[in-house]
Amino acid sequence: MLRFVMRTSIVSALVLALALPPGAAHAGDWSAEQKAAMQQILTLRNGGALDEAVTLAQQEFARTDASKGFRRAVAREGKAAAIKVFERDRETPRAAAAAVALCVAVDLMRSYQADLMESESDRIKIPAEVMRLEALAT
Repeated sequence: MLRFVMRTSIVSALVLALALPPGAAHAGDWSAEQKAAMQQILTLRNGGALDEAVTLAQQEFARTDASKGFRRAVAREGKAAAIKVFERDRETPRAAAAAVALCVAVDLMRSYQADLMESESDRIKIPAEVMRLEALAT
């Protein structure tokens, strides 16, 4: 019986970890305001309000009172929205705004690389991502 309970608990935890969006598994140390801000960034990005998502991500990332986990999640989501702005607008009359968005993505990931990397996965992925974004910007 104990084995069944343990297996059920492990399976439940695994399902939750896989079902939650990136960053949400570590949202326990986030304030209600930070959780709302992250939800708003995701809602804006998924709803096509990419410019607003990038702006909000920049504002939240700049908060010095935020945890590293929150800032990492904001950097990832802000970068994703900024890349979508760049891809959407780079060959339109809004090409200058697209370039600014790409610069935001580069800045977010450079800051992530300099101050926020903690896992081995980050040490492998983030420098390569920064290099990719910098190459795209040139």
